[in-house]
Amino acid sequence: MRDLFVILFASSIVIACILALNIATSDKKTKHRQEYRIGITGALLFMFISWLVVYIANIHPFVNPEFKKEKRPDFYR
Repeated sequence: MRDLFVILFASSIVIACILALNIATSDKKTKHRQEYRIGITGALLFMFISWLVVYIANIHPFVNPEFKKEKRPDFYR
């Protein structure tokens, strides 16, 4: 359940950043505002998707670690 809240919180931050970008470039004085919006929005979405893939991969790994049952010498005595 905690993971769902983390993902929803991160999604809301990305959406807030995109909305803030649209508000910041809404004035008529900004040149090439459409290019800024597309470029920065694409970068934010790519960053979020990359983070999401890594986060989910750490929650549910594809390969579980294997533990060998051999005895190791005790180095800490």
